[in-house]
Amino acid sequence: MSVVRSFPRPERSYFAIFSVLLIWVLVVVVIGLDLSKRPYLGAAFEADIDGAAITVVAVSKTGPAAGAGLTVGKRITHISTDSTAKIHLSGFEAVIGRHQLHSYEMIQETIEAKQQIWPMLFDPSLRLYSDDGQVFSVSPTVGRSVFSLPLKSYLTLVQSLLVMVITVGIWAFAAPSRAVNYLALSGFGLATNAMCGSYLGSSLLTIPPEYFRGIINLAAWGFTVFSYGLLALFFCFPTRLFRWPIGEAIFAIGVALQASISFELFELPLHSFQFANLFPIPIALFGSLLQWRRSKNDPIGRASVMWFSLSIYGVVSAVALLYSLPIMLKIQPIMSPHVVNFCLAFIYLGIAAGTLKYRLFDMHRVWWKTVTWLMGGFFVVAADLFLVWQFRIDQSEALFLSLLLAGWIYFPIRQVVFQRFLKSHEITIHTLVPDLVSSFSSLRDDDEIEGRYISFLQRSFDADKIGSISPEMVTSAQIENNGLALQVSNVAGNRSIQLIGKAHARQLFSSKDVETVDVILNLIRGMKATNQALDAQQQHERDRIVRDLHDDVGGRLLSLIYQAGDSALANEARSTLAALKETLVVVENTETIDVDIAWREICTNASTRFSQSEQAFAIAEHNLAPRVLSAREYVNLKRVMFEVTSNAMKHGTQDSIVFAARTLSDGSLEITASNTIKAHQEDIDGSHRGLLNIKTRIAELGGSFRAEPRKTPLGDDQFVVTLRIPL
Repeated sequence: MSVVRSFPRPERSYFAIFSVLLIWVLVVVVIGLDLSKRPYLGAAFEADIDGAAITVVAVSKTGPAAGAGLTVGKRITHISTDSTAKIHLSGFEAVIGRHQLHSYEMIQETIEAKQQIWPMLFDPSLRLYSDDGQVFSVSPTVGRSVFSLPLKSYLTLVQSLLVMVITVGIWAFAAPSRAVNYLALSGFGLATNAMCGSYLGSSLLTIPPEYFRGIINLAAWGFTVFSYGLLALFFCFPTRLFRWPIGEAIFAIGVALQASISFELFELPLHSFQFANLFPIPIALFGSLLQWRRSKNDPIGRASVMWFSLSIYGVVSAVALLYSLPIMLKIQPIMSPHVVNFCLAFIYLGIAAGTLKYRLFDMHRVWWKTVTWLMGGFFVVAADLFLVWQFRIDQSEALFLSLLLAGWIYFPIRQVVFQRFLKSHEITIHTLVPDLVSSFSSLRDDDEIEGRYISFLQRSFDADKIGSISPEMVTSAQIENNGLALQVSNVAGNRSIQLIGKAHARQLFSSKDVETVDVILNLIRGMKATNQALDAQQQHERDRIVRDLHDDVGGRLLSLIYQAGDSALANEARSTLAALKETLVVVENTETIDVDIAWREICTNASTRFSQSEQAFAIAEHNLAPRVLSAREYVNLKRVMFEVTSNAMKHGTQDSIVFAARTLSDGSLEITASNTIKAHQEDIDGSHRGLLNIKTRIAELGGSFRAEPRKTPLGDDQFVVTLRIPL
């Protein structure tokens, strides 16, 4: 029973896209309304938790802070108003995300600090005290425009919209599946995290304290849905790894971890918030390795695994090393949260490119090169972080040492691995040339060249099979069916041939294979043209030799026959003239003869000669398949059997001399000749010149020759000659 995959209806798909846009617009409107009710100082501050202060990082030229003389770089340690006593700042007042906090206790401190200063930010008598003793009287205003948001907030909003459109678009238009659902879920989670980050980033000093815990928890839930949604994706794409609902179980673990964090049930190791973000990475790696193994005989599936692994791990690993890991080690992160969100968006851009199958067949080579490049960068960063964290080395010195370690350790190892696992699997024209030359340099027949060409391509690429041979002409090789097949031209250029399943359907054809096939075809065509020119030259020379032999030698022999009359000399001249004519036929190579007719003629000649020596001759029952001998094959075979007959006549007894012939299963011709030899024969043929001539002619035919003495059941000595000739 066939299974029909259902696709969403177009109207439903468009509704999903419209809903995403509407949600995004509503979020922007909510942020704008909230901004209109906030106090505005005209300056942006950064938390300095360790230093118990907040640092001015930006000042608007037209804002209240600029009017008060506040400048960038000032460290504010105290705050007061006419109605409120001077308060010492802890640094938590300017915290805008959980990345700056390591424990549940620090969250509570942050909320308390924000609640303490929030009413003071509406007071016109607000005063800020710097660590150098300066006092700045700032009169806050209420309300600011959504257009006054910092650039990072706009970028984060755009990134959230991009992710939602991509993931929901794939979900809306693709066939329903677990993988599509998890992808859409993860994208929605990242978009949620990004929109929360945009809201938190809109804070110039703080946000309403009652919103802070809810916003950071919502952002955390969004990131959890994102990370564990992608984790579940590895266990069901491109194939479902287990029958059990592993993806659902993984997602449930993520929900449980985040619930524990949100309700502050128990502290996680190293970092209460970042640990949950790093936990899915090794599990996802395990899932991708299982998918890689499962797709061993599925080149498209393996290419998909490569593509998605690269899209996800290339970004996630960078975020983990440059953001999460430094935070866990209590080191200043190299990436900011906004840059993290922006980088994570590239995951879905990569997934979108893979969905559109953009250069999917070149993924094998691109994947290896990109992974080794990324690993080099990660090695340097990881070494740098380790040196700073473990030995408290200055960052510039740590970077220099990490680069030295990369040059001495990583890059040599990478080169060895690259050469072993990538270069060795590449099919290049350099490795094919020797076999190419040996296979085609001596070929002349067009049909044989075409057959050998197809076999050569199939063998070189380990193609699973040869597909359709169509009259459609192609000027260059073409990749078809996402790399499963390669359409190539034949040597004559009037047909096309389809190779299916590279490396026995374990790999996909690539653009490199297209170049290789085109070079192979040009080389074969060049050799064919060279052979044709050489044949024409040789034929011209043969024609000249034939004319000279016929006109000169043939004429002289004919004159000798007429002059000698019926003498023995005339008979010898006639035999020589007959041999000359056979030689001329071989040189011209224009005649053919059926193998059965040729064999009967050979046996008739042998019977005549044996009757003259009064030796018995017999022909065993033979069964010859219909085959055609060329003139050269016929003459060589005839002369070989003449030599065999001569040896039998010379060394044989009066007993029967038996000839036998048959066609073997591989199409070759086998001939045996056996005769009883005279007693005390130590040398069958004196200097073995006769046997040597036989071997030479058989070798010219591409066959084999064996001659050996045997004992008959009666104890007589017998000599057996066996010939095998491919036809």
